[in-house]
Amino acid sequence: MVALAEREKSIEEALLAAEKAREAMEQLKLGNEELINQAKDDRDKILKEARTLREKMIVEAKDKAQVAADAIVENARERIESEKKAALVEIKNTIATYSIDIAEKILREELKDRKSQTEYAEKLLKEASLN
Repeated sequence: MVALAEREKSIEEALLAAEKAREAMEQLKLGNEELINQAKDDRDKILKEARTLREKMIVEAKDKAQVAADAIVENARERIESEKKAALVEIKNTIATYSIDIAEKILREELKDRKSQTEYAEKLLKEASLN
């Protein structure tokens, strides 16, 4: 009978131990689920931060590219304007040189003889004294 009581006690202790183990397993399962949920939340937070950072980097890169493009365009405009002014100065100088050459040739032709030169000089003196 003692053996039966010991056996009964042993079975009861085993059942209590099994119940405690089941409760411990249930607690571990709940703890694991909490860890999994926390890990998912952390993952979602990291992904959201990564997306935000990516978008910010894209916007910054676009802004920098736009600033660089604007600077290139402005530089090109300034160079074009400078070259245009230089070309106009060159054209004016060329026209002035041609005008002087033409005027010189015309005067040489008109003032070939001494009489024409004297008459022209007197005409210029009269015009100068009238002004």
